[in-house]
Amino acid sequence: MNDFLIPFVEELKKLQKEGIKWKDIKHGKDSVKTTKVFTLTCSSDAPARCAMQNFKQFNGKFGCGFCEQEGLRVAKGKGHCRIYPFNGQVAAKRTFENCVRNAEEALATDKSVKGVKGTSVLMNLYPNFNMVDGFIPDYMHCVLLGVTRQLVCLFVESSGSLYSLRAKDIRRLDIRIKDLKLPHEATRKLRTTKDISFWKASEWRIFLLTSPVLLKNILNHIVYKHWLLSVHGITLLLGTNISRDDIAKAGDCLKRFVSGVKDIYGIAEQSYNIHLLLHLSATVKAWGPLWANSCFVFEDALGKLKTLHHGTKAVPMQITSAYTSKTLLGVLVSKQEIRNHQILKFIEEMQAKHAVTKKVTNINGCMLYGKPTYRNLLRTEEKAILKLLGDQLISTRVQFYNRMCYSGHIFSCKDYCSKFIHADYAVSLSSRNCVEIHRIIVLNGEVYFIGENIPATKFLMCYPQVGFLCSNILSISDDDAQCKSKTIAFRPLDVINKYVILPMTKKSVTYFIPINVAEY
Repeated sequence: MNDFLIPFVEELKKLQKEGIKWKDIKHGKDSVKTTKVFTLTCSSDAPARCAMQNFKQFNGKFGCGFCEQEGLRVAKGKGHCRIYPFNGQVAAKRTFENCVRNAEEALATDKSVKGVKGTSVLMNLYPNFNMVDGFIPDYMHCVLLGVTRQLVCLFVESSGSLYSLRAKDIRRLDIRIKDLKLPHEATRKLRTTKDISFWKASEWRIFLLTSPVLLKNILNHIVYKHWLLSVHGITLLLGTNISRDDIAKAGDCLKRFVSGVKDIYGIAEQSYNIHLLLHLSATVKAWGPLWANSCFVFEDALGKLKTLHHGTKAVPMQITSAYTSKTLLGVLVSKQEIRNHQILKFIEEMQAKHAVTKKVTNINGCMLYGKPTYRNLLRTEEKAILKLLGDQLISTRVQFYNRMCYSGHIFSCKDYCSKFIHADYAVSLSSRNCVEIHRIIVLNGEVYFIGENIPATKFLMCYPQVGFLCSNILSISDDDAQCKSKTIAFRPLDVINKYVILPMTKKSVTYFIPINVAEY
């Protein structure tokens, strides 16, 4: 791995020292600026991380790259595995200085020292990149494909244990999964547990966030409350504005969750991924929310690269050639000054990520889809607009649309969403209100939403010495839904979150589970 990383590290050192020279056309053709690039963090899965650090793998002694816990080797199934027991106290944290000393000792003795097998070429990037603190436990691999998959597969695939789900419970769970109404941000529709072995990370992400509702009254009550500790802790660390209090609460929840794993699932389930939960709060404190440093963006880029080759020979050359051509196309078009409308339209369709919608109206960054309808505002709608704008309306005759896109996110009217599988009408505002979008209007050259406040109550599950868990989830009974709600008007920039919707017809209640749109 060191040999593989040498050219990469040399280039990073050059970028740190010399930077990139570029022309700032806005300030004149002769304006040349230098931008230096510094490496701060690295996100990867566990095997790649230990290979780059030149540490032992997670299944070896001292296999954690963040602390000096040795771990224990225990029997599991027909073989053995390494577990990381937690007795309430996190092991001593690794430091860069200690790792350097351990690496030098390992080279001198030809034996690993506290899991360090030798020096890593990444040490040459210090102090800009700290080989210990700069690595981040990846949210996608650790939490979703690690802990969530490990435990949920135990729920579904095991039998005879406290945490096992019976056949009828699994059928109920599958019904709830099918009833989920997801916004467009959820790129994959969650499949039933029959295909659980093939779930992708994006599906595990949706399951984790919606699991407090999906598993309610299905999972054993003790196991369920323990599970909510992890969901609550992770949800706090996925926020947009995370306070120190949020980090402290998340750390406490995750410690309690890790501590309780052995009592519910057995000592053999105290895996490395579960151990990594103990380091998440410190990571968020240092580098920001979990989603900001996850591998989702890199996996998405890899997926796009895979579409750039069509043969089995010289695959790297095919990808390089196709990517270069695609990247340079925009530059070539701008230099040629093509004025033919049909040619420009053809190039736009070639570069588009999705099918190009024929009828689109752009108003101040809001992409309005389809042909508008015209009518006068109702009295309640007019009052809501006047309250928002605070002045007299020039005209009450406005344009109405069913669907639009703002800042990369789709929004739709509630009536329009009823025809499709996606639900993009339930949103959370900066005022913390939960609102259903009923109208999308254009008035005086500006776009506004008109909707109704949802008279919802918080999902409350109390845990001793912790408090209420997952209170960000809202619910509304069918009776409350029939009550007349307050009509409000708001702007697209007021929206901070969207909701996954789960109607439970038998219980006459609908749940609204928030997702952070900044994560997508």
